Amino acid sequence: MPPGFVYIIDSPTSFDLLNGRTEGQDVCGELELANIENAYHLAADKEMLEIILRLRIATEVKRRGLPPTLLFSVYAEDKGLRLTSGELVSWSELRGMLVAVRDAQPAGILFCLMRSKGGGLSDLFVRRW
Repeated sequence: MPPGFVYIIDSPTSFDLLNGRTEGQDVCGELELANIENAYHLAADKEMLEIILRLRIATEVKRRGLPPTLLFSVYAEDKGLRLTSGELVSWSELRGMLVAVRDAQPAGILFCLMRSKGGGLSDLFVRRW
C-alpha cells in the first residue's frame, strides 16, 4: 500500500495562467517521475477551492483510506491565501474548508505551502487549527 497521496491545489496568478505557468502541474510531473500518486486541482476562486476541499478531496481521501498530503501552490499572505481571482481566503475560512478533509482521515493531513509573502503564516494558521 502506498504511504499516501498528494493533492496539489494550484491557484496561479492570472498572468501565470496567461503565460502557461502552472507550478502545480510541474509538481505533478515530478511526482509521477518519482512514482508518487497525485491529483491536480485548479482553484481559481473561493467557490472552486471550497468544492475541491469540502467535496472532491474529502471524498477521495475517505475512499482511498490513505493519509493525504495537501500541497498548495497559492500565494499566501499574513491574512490568508490570495487566489487567481484576486479573492482572499482568510486562514479561518481555510480551516473551515479543511475540516471535511481532516475528518475523512483519522491519521490527519499534511498541509504544505509552496509560495508565500510575509511572515508568521504558520502561527496564524496552525495556532487555531
